[in-house]
Amino acid sequence: MWIICFSLSVLIFISAIAFSLIKRKGNDHHVQFLRPINILLIGVFLSGVLTFFPIYWNYFEQTNLLSVRFIEALLLAIHNTIRLFVIDSDFELVQSSISGLTGFLPIAYPVFTALIYLIAPLLTFGFILSFFKNLKAYVMYLFSYRRDVYIFSGLNEYSINLAMNIRENHKKASIIFTDVYPNDDEKSIEQLESVKSLGAICFKKDLTLINFKFHSKKNELFFFILNEKEDDNIRIFTHLNKTYKNRELTEIYLFSRSVLTNMVLSDTLDSKIKIRRINYAESLINNTLYKRGHELFDSARQDKDGKKVISAVIVGLGNYGTTITKTLAWYCQMDGYKIKINAFDKNKQAKSIFSSSCPELMDEKYNNVEVDGEAYYSINIHSKMDYTSSEFDEKISQIDDATFVFVNI
Repeated sequence: MWIICFSLSVLIFISAIAFSLIKRKGNDHHVQFLRPINILLIGVFLSGVLTFFPIYWNYFEQTNLLSVRFIEALLLAIHNTIRLFVIDSDFELVQSSISGLTGFLPIAYPVFTALIYLIAPLLTFGFILSFFKNLKAYVMYLFSYRRDVYIFSGLNEYSINLAMNIRENHKKASIIFTDVYPNDDEKSIEQLESVKSLGAICFKKDLTLINFKFHSKKNELFFFILNEKEDDNIRIFTHLNKTYKNRELTEIYLFSRSVLTNMVLSDTLDSKIKIRRINYAESLINNTLYKRGHELFDSARQDKDGKKVISAVIVGLGNYGTTITKTLAWYCQMDGYKIKINAFDKNKQAKSIFSSSCPELMDEKYNNVEVDGEAYYSINIHSKMDYTSSEFDEKISQIDDATFVFVNI
C-alpha cells in the first residue's frame, strides 16, 4: 500500500509539473480549467491525498468493513490535504506514521511529503494573487461603463500598433487586451511597456471567458480578433457573434486571410453586430498603393512603341508577395502603360501554386499577349530561386529595366 501510493503520488506530481510547463510554452489559455496554475493545484492536491491515504488506512485498521475503512481513510486524507493549502497541517503525523517502514521509504517519504508541504501554500498564494489581478481588471472595466471600449483578442505587434493609433484619435476611450500572459523575454517586456503607456486594461483570461455585456447601451464595443492562429480567430468570432448578436453599437473586426472565414461569416445574417473581415496583406498593399501608387507610374520607362513600362520585381511569393503580384496586374492596367512582373521564390513549385490560385491571370491566352484594345501585362514566376544563391544573382542582374522592387522574405 505504502509503495503503491508513494509511486502514484510522485508520478502525478512530476506529470503535473511537466504538463503545466507544456501549457505555459504553448501559450494556449482559452480553456480556463487547464491554466498552468490550475494543473499544478490539481496535481499537488492528488499527490497530497495519495500521500496521506496509507497513513489513515493504517489508522483505521480495526475497522472490519473494507469499504468503510477506505471511505474513512480517503475523507481524512482529503481533509488533511486541504489543510496543507492553508498552512494548517502538522508534519508530526507523517513522522510518527513511517516509523515502522523499511527500505527507501523512511527517507524518501518524509522528503517528498515535506516538498508537498512547501509547495501547497505557495500555490494557494499564487492562485489568490492571480485572482486579484483579474479582479483589478474587472474593476477598471466597470469604470469604463460610459466609454467606448476597444477590445483586442491578444497582445502582439499588430494589436499594439492598432491600439496606439486608436489612442491618438480617441483619448477618452478604454482599451482592453485579453489573453495577456507575460513572459521573461525582451519582446514580451517591451510589449507590456507599450500597453502601460496606453493606459490599457489587461486580462489574463481568453476573450471568450470574459463577459463584456455589462456596458452602457449608448456606448460602443469594438472587438478586434487578430491572433496568429486562424482556428483561434474563428473560435473567438463564433463566440462573440453568438453572445452579442442582439446588442447594437457593437462591431467586430476579424483579421483573417483564410477562405474558411467566409463560411463562418455567412451565418451572421440575423446579427445586429457590424462585422468587417480584414486581410492583413490586402490591407497593407491597398493602403500602400493608395498613398504611393502614383510613384509606379511616375517612374515608368518608355519603350520603343511609345508606351510606358512598369517593370516590377517581387522577391518572395509569400502572402504579401502573392497579393501584390495579383494586385499590380489589375492596378497598373491603364491606357498608355504596360506592366511587367518578375517574381522569384525558393519554392520549386512556386509557379504551379501561383497559377492554381489565379488560373485566368496566368492563362497563356492573356499573360504576355498583346491584344488590341486590352491592357498588356506580363507575369513571369521564377521558381526554385533562393535569394542567397548565385543563380538568383545571375537572373536578377538580367533585369536591367526594373522600376519597382518588393521584397518579402
